[in-house]
Formats: sequence, C-alpha cells, structure tokens
Amino acid sequence: MSVGDLFFWLILLSVAEASNVSYNQPKLDAYAVWNPNAILFANSSLVGANPRSLFVDTNDTVYVVDQTNNRTLIWFNNSINPSRTIYGEMSKPMSIFVTTSGDMYISDYNTNNQTRRWSQNSNGSSLVMSTSSGCYGLFIDINNTLYCSLYLVHRIVKKWLGNNASTITTIAGNGSSGFGLNQLNNPGGIFVTTDFDLYVADYANNRIQLFQPGQSNGITVAGSSSINVTIILQGPNAVILDADSYVFVTDYSYNRIVGSGPNGFRCIVGCTLVQGTASNQLKGPWNLAFDSHGNLYANEWGTSRILKYTLLNNTGVKSYNQPKLCSNATWSVNGSTFANRSIVGSYPSDIFIDTNGSIYVVDKDNDRIQVWFNNSINPTRTISGISFNVSSIFVANDGNIYIDNGMSNGYVNRYIMNTNSSTPVMAINSYCSGLFIDTSDTLYCSLSTQNNVVKKWLGDSTVIATVVAGNVNGANGSSLDRLSGPRGIFVNDDFVLYVADSQNDRIQLFELGQSNGVTVAGNTSLNITVILDTPTGITLDADNYLFIMDRDNERIHKSHQYPPHRRPLALRLQPRPLAPRLQPRPLAPRLQPRPLVPHLQPRPLAPRLQPRPLAPRLQPRPHPPHQRHRNRLAPHPYQNLHRDQSQCRHRHIQHRPRYQMPQIRSRLPIQLLPEYC
Repeated sequence: MSVGDLFFWLILLSVAEASNVSYNQPKLDAYAVWNPNAILFANSSLVGANPRSLFVDTNDTVYVVDQTNNRTLIWFNNSINPSRTIYGEMSKPMSIFVTTSGDMYISDYNTNNQTRRWSQNSNGSSLVMSTSSGCYGLFIDINNTLYCSLYLVHRIVKKWLGNNASTITTIAGNGSSGFGLNQLNNPGGIFVTTDFDLYVADYANNRIQLFQPGQSNGITVAGSSSINVTIILQGPNAVILDADSYVFVTDYSYNRIVGSGPNGFRCIVGCTLVQGTASNQLKGPWNLAFDSHGNLYANEWGTSRILKYTLLNNTGVKSYNQPKLCSNATWSVNGSTFANRSIVGSYPSDIFIDTNGSIYVVDKDNDRIQVWFNNSINPTRTISGISFNVSSIFVANDGNIYIDNGMSNGYVNRYIMNTNSSTPVMAINSYCSGLFIDTSDTLYCSLSTQNNVVKKWLGDSTVIATVVAGNVNGANGSSLDRLSGPRGIFVNDDFVLYVADSQNDRIQLFELGQSNGVTVAGNTSLNITVILDTPTGITLDADNYLFIMDRDNERIHKSHQYPPHRRPLALRLQPRPLAPRLQPRPLAPRLQPRPLVPHLQPRPLAPRLQPRPLAPRLQPRPHPPHQRHRNRLAPHPYQNLHRDQSQCRHRHIQHRPRYQMPQIRSRLPIQLLPEYC
C-alpha cells in the first residue's frame, strides 16, 4: 500500500469516526452569539416538575425525561407538541442518551438504580447496567462503551455494551468525596470525545475536570482550582463540547450558561447572575445540548422549563467600515463637495457608507434617500415615498435599510430594496437621532427628545424596545446614569455602547448590562482630553479609537494614539490565560537556539579596514553666521557603514545634506497622505 493510499484510508476512517456520533457538535464562529431571550420550548405541564435531562440528536429530535410522570417525551421534525411518549419500567428517570440507531438509554434515580435500553423498533426495554446509585449523567462513546456518573458515590464508571457479561469499572474518582485531582465531589454531566477524553462537571468542587485515557488524575480546565484560573463556577451541572473542543457549561448556582472559545471563557446567557422566570433569565439550569444548527437547549430545575436559545446568523461580518489606520494617519484639511443642496436638500440629516463603498444620504427636505453605487458621480437610485421627516438610517449586511419613521408612524421600518417594500420592526415614541445594528443583529435607536437609547433584537416578531441607556422615564441630566439629547451611537464587537450625549457635551460609554456610563471624552471625563460642544456623531476605527463630530466647534475630533481614557473592556475581551491544550509548549531540544561555532564568531576588523579620518577637503564646512542656528538634516544613516573583510572595501565619506523634497498633498478629499506604517 502506498503512502497516498494509506492517507486516503486514514481520511475515510476519520470521517467515519466523526459521523458515528448521535449528538451535535457544531462548528461555531469565534464570536458566536446566542439570543439572550429564550424561546419557551416546553413547560411543566408537559415535562413535569424539575426535569433533569434532555438530549438532541443529529436529526434535531428532542428527548426529555419527565420524572413526575415517569415517562420520556419525544419531539420529531421540529414539532411543537411531543410526537411520542414512552412509559413503563421507569422510576424517576434521571438521565438519557440516544445512539445513532435511535436506541434510548435511560437511567433511573429511585430504588431501581438501573440503566435500561429502549429499542427504536420495540416498546419494551432491557436491563443494561445496575449501579449502587442513580446515574446523573450518561454517555456512550464511539467504541460503544457506556459511561455513568455516580453523583452520590463520587465516581465515574463505564461498561462495554458489546457483551452483557462485561464488568463495570471505575475510570474517575475513588469513591470518596474530595478536592484532589484523583477525586470527585458529586459529579454530574459527562462528555467523552472521539479521542476518549472524559470531561466531568464536578458539581460540588465547582470545576470541570478532564481525565485523559488511562489517567486517574484529572486536569482542571475550568473553575477556581484550574492552573490558570479562567472562570469561576458555582455548581456546574452539565458539560458539552463543540466541534473545536471548546467547553460549554451550565453554571447552576450562578443561573447562567458559559462557554469557552479562542478568546477564553465568556457568559452566553443569564449573564446578570440573577435568577428569574423572564425569557432572559435562568433559575437552576441543569442540562444542555446543541442542535444541528448550533442552537442551545437547556432545562431548568427551578422553573421546570425547557428553553431554546437561538444562535444568531450574524457571524461578525459588518456592513459598516472600521479601517485599520496608522497611528499618525492624516487627512487633507481641504474637502471637496461630494453633493450639493440641489441633490441632498438643505438639511441632509444622515449619511451611511457600506463596505462596498455605496453611499446613502437622507434628503430630509424632499423625503427621500439618495444612493450612490460603484463610485458613481451622480445618485444611482432614489428611494422616495417612504415617510416624512426621516432623521436617521442604517444599512444592514443583506442590503436592507432601517429607516427612522418615528415622526410619521412611531416605528423604525425595514425597507427591502429588492421588493421596494417596508415593514415596522421597532416601536418608538419619538424619532431616532441615530440608528445602529450590532453584530448580534440588535437594533439600537437614540431618542434625543426622550433622553435615552433603546434596543430590540431583530430575530423575533415583536416590536417592543427596551431602554439600555438613560432614564427610562425620559428625564434628562448629567449624572452617569442620565443622558441629555443623545444623538449619534456606536456599538463595538464587545457590545459596548458609545453615545454622543450632545447637550451634556460629552461621549458616554455603557458596558453591556450597565446603567451607569463612563465619560470618555468631554469636560466631565476623568482625564479631560478635549472640550466638546454639542457632539452629534461618533464612529470607531478597527482599534476602537474615537472619531467625533463636534458640531458647534465646527470640527471633527480624533482620539490620540494612546487614548487618555482607560475604558473598561467587556468581559469576554479581558485577557485570560489559554486553556491547557492551548498553552505554548517549550521547543524540543533540537530546536533550541545553538551558539555559533567558533569559525562563525564575529572577528575584529583588520587594521587596514578601520575607518580612516576624512581628508581635510571633505570636512564639513562651517555655516555662515546667519545660518548657524538653522535646523540641519541628520547625518546619512550609512555614513558610518563598514563591512567585514569578506566584502568589498568602502571609503567612508561624510554625506552632505541633501535637498529635502517638499511634501505633496493629494488633491482628493478625505484622502490619507502617503506614509509608511
């Protein structure tokens, strides 16, 4: 067999192995975001009180065990109501795992302490394993080995399913509760990779443990006892992995779901840590599963709900521009007229430029939007007949235009270019001085007359917005939780909201979930960097440096290379140590840098190659008295060049000052001057 044939068969084996799993491990974007407002999939009237386990297979069939009624409910093909119900030979079912063949393995928690198999093609069950206590977690690996986490006896056991006579063996924990690396304390959910790495939610030890094949000592990959503390957990109940082996955990006592990624751990949902029954709250999350689309399903102990969190389709691709600029970037101070009053009216209220270079301008006088495509000189398209008194617009990735229509009908409308139609997406009680859509597909509107900023996720059919900055009742003020006439807004990748607080002459920064802002520009900032007078617009470049339209000072202000304000970073961008598998490894001995061999050591120059003094005729001449105090050019960078004896010889001559070329400015408006960076 050739090397090529062997490689081909290895690929086939890898594909077969990866496809031989019944659960979902989606390939997620580095900045994947889920809608924090859950969809109620099922409540206690269907699944009983305190449902303990759920499973979602690769066909997106959902299985939930109902302890109250000793049954298992099954939803096929995205059905709203259960498609099948299985009864019998269950006594307080605790956990469930479904294989690729559709066989269900269900463990009881009550006096039986049994794990039984229900075949897809029969109504009966067969005993698979009896244990000393109930299995809080079940898992079957690609070798058809069944794993069980014994919560009450602090260990993980396994049994091969290929032979009914096979024995049960302990693979993690020693049967006594403890904090050692070879111990567990009330283990809950478990997950086994195709490499047979075992992950355990070590509930009472507040950590996630990784046990590699054949190892009795675990590695803490999440929790306060990890080698590099990545995230603090309080009662982790379940653990699952995505396609890149990043960990997702239900954090029971903190009422949240957290996940890791290339930038470390971050909170996914329930990030306020406050329990509750609202759609954006959790109360004792117990188990967790992905569907094939990357959506998350979670069941709650406290409210007896099954919740679905939708993975947002937006993968971080933006419709607006955030260029990477040099630290000393400059623009021409002389602008040129792109469009005049005859095209955009007397008061063009907003402008948007997308990543294709298309330019959109609101002509408020004539109730229309002018659009320039493909660097055209004249407008390519005119959108009219939409509404009156449009103040702001935002263009999304799909080309749809979100238009402030508050003055005419009290809504922000989505205008679809291809069909020339619009629909309301957010209700507002005034007009939007600024619109913005973040990377999670959430629409923001600054209500200058209401002194607040509102937002609404665009993934559902409701039109109700919530206040995210400023006073809920519309009261103005200059305190950190108030705004006065907010206008331009910007939301960065960390969901940090920047607001041009125009009547307070400042720029405010609001972290996600925080009602108090931080003044990052203006005369009330901690370190006064610039005095603003009615700022109306704001944008950020790729490095989060601010560009501010300072209206009444009639200027555009750019923050310095080193921003004087120390803005707090969003949680998921705090520098965190890498997970153990991502830690840099020391170089192998053969790759360590070696000292040069003796014959390669640098040798001193021979006497004849030493630099000689300049001849008298080449000495620099003194300047006339009237020029002695002028600035002079620095010596030529190569005037002291000398080379070793393996190269040609050079005479070292003092270079005379060269003529300095005048700086030539580009004639194009808003054009960077030539420079190297």
